[in-house]
Amino acid sequence: MLHHTLGLAISFRKYRETSIITRIYTSKFGMQTYLVNGVRASKTKMGLGLFSPLTQLQLVVYHKNQADALQRISEIHIEYPYQKIGINFHYTAIAMFLTELLDKCLSNEEPDLELFTFVQQSFQLLDALDEARQLFAIRFLFHFTSFMGFGIQTAEHLYYAINVDSVRSIYPITQEEKTQLQAVIETPFTTLIQVPIALRRAMLQHLLDFYALHLPNFSVLRSLSIIQESMS
Repeated sequence: MLHHTLGLAISFRKYRETSIITRIYTSKFGMQTYLVNGVRASKTKMGLGLFSPLTQLQLVVYHKNQADALQRISEIHIEYPYQKIGINFHYTAIAMFLTELLDKCLSNEEPDLELFTFVQQSFQLLDALDEARQLFAIRFLFHFTSFMGFGIQTAEHLYYAINVDSVRSIYPITQEEKTQLQAVIETPFTTLIQVPIALRRAMLQHLLDFYALHLPNFSVLRSLSIIQESMS
């Protein structure tokens, strides 16, 4: 049976000579794994660019209600063409970092249209931002906690939690950082606040420390160094 759904490309790996296995977060079925045949062949209707991090897709899929089933895609089209993500280094670094985060956090996620819509609209917003994109990852991490079931209420809440649990970070917690983070989380994604690079990096790391307290086996994100470089 064929189903129409929106999707966000998360990752893919090569399979045999011309195929891939891709993970796509869908609006209708949550996180799914699809086998796509022939996508790496010289002549194909589907290019690998369709499966780049956070590409927003329209999908027609075959769906089996079986755990860990490899699903199939009948049709695939771009739902929202990005103008900066995938082209500009700074935007692409943010997308790579948050794609890896989503891959870890949504590995067994059931369908959740509210969560899907939040992620979808957030990255459309990122693609439209100018200078305010410098704080996008920090704001996203903060708001995403509420969907994960361990929402942060205030900056003080965050720093109290990671202090109590004796998280060891390369960045010391300072009162200046607490004050700046509170200002960041109280303002919209579109609001630019001048935060020094060192403090932005510290905020990002401390938010990841908070995630590590609540998610088992939450390891260091490989793309963390890339997004930190993009902050300079």
